[in-house]
Amino acid sequence: MSTIPGGDEPREDHPTPEVPASAAPQPPTGDVPPAIPEPSVPEPPAAEPPAAPPAPGAYPPPGGFPPPPSSYPPPASYPPPASYPPPGYQAPPAYQAPPPGYQAPPPGYQAPPPGYQAPPPGYQVPPGAYQQQPPPGYAPGYAQPSLFSVALSDGWKAFGRAGWIFVGAMVVWLIVGGLVLSIVSVIFGGWGKLAGSGGTGLRGLTGAGFSAAGFVLGIVGAIVVALIQAQFVRVALTVTRGHRPAFAEFFRFEEAGPVAVLALIIGVAEGVVRAIPILGGLLWLVIGFFLIFAYYVLLDRRVAPVEAIRASVDLVSRNAGQTIIFYILAGLIILAGLIVCGIGVFVAAPVVLLATAYLYRRLTGEQPQLPA
Repeated sequence: MSTIPGGDEPREDHPTPEVPASAAPQPPTGDVPPAIPEPSVPEPPAAEPPAAPPAPGAYPPPGGFPPPPSSYPPPASYPPPASYPPPGYQAPPAYQAPPPGYQAPPPGYQAPPPGYQAPPPGYQVPPGAYQQQPPPGYAPGYAQPSLFSVALSDGWKAFGRAGWIFVGAMVVWLIVGGLVLSIVSVIFGGWGKLAGSGGTGLRGLTGAGFSAAGFVLGIVGAIVVALIQAQFVRVALTVTRGHRPAFAEFFRFEEAGPVAVLALIIGVAEGVVRAIPILGGLLWLVIGFFLIFAYYVLLDRRVAPVEAIRASVDLVSRNAGQTIIFYILAGLIILAGLIVCGIGVFVAAPVVLLATAYLYRRLTGEQPQLPA
């Protein structure tokens, strides 16, 4: 059955759906509110029994290691400041392992100076080659000159620059020393006691006999000569430092007491040795050879007289070859000066004196200088 569209009656081809009674809303009865369903609470999972400890030696433990935490706490200084690394920072080069066979340098090793070039492989120093640093002023390829020849050359050059001051001082001291020795000789009985056949003064020191007056006079004369000689030795030592001396420097008594004691020791030894017949003079030449630097050591190092004698003997013993040649050449120079009517000694004596000072400086390891 159907109706006309727009009518109120149902049509037969469209039946009305039936609503079940349970789905229809039920009107509330009385004042009781509708019941609210309770929320469902899940039951806690059952606790698993603790795992048994791993057996000794079992690795890894049964079940594996526990998983690491999802995140670690950041360090206190993280993140780094915005200025890290500092401006201009350069990362160090990557480490490179040393080559095979590398050996660490020994303790105290110093790197070679810039520009050093190592010798080629297989290079060997030729036998007899000069191994030490040559002194200034010598061209490479030449043999090192002997110390005695260098000392004599320096002594001659120094005399050419300041030698005439030595000559003038020698003339003055020769006059003063002659007057002092004359007065002393008069006190002890005149020059005959000093130069006569029975005394040990200037002649007695050559082994011509012995007398108490001549011996004392010879000792006094040796002390006077030593005090005068010390003035020239002291000035010669200053010349080796490049100093040009003044005339007044030859008349300044310094270390007069130690010089007198040293002269007394040497004078007594000379008087005793020269009193030995025949061999006395020759023996004293040998002793004088070892005492050649005694006054130089005394005035340069300001040591005791006995220490000056010991140092002179040690210095000569360690350089006997150089010193003995110089000793012989110095004696020949003095002899040549005496041959020329005695006047040449005014040149020969200062040259030998200065050359001895230069030799002393070189034997002690110093580098002397010529006067300006």
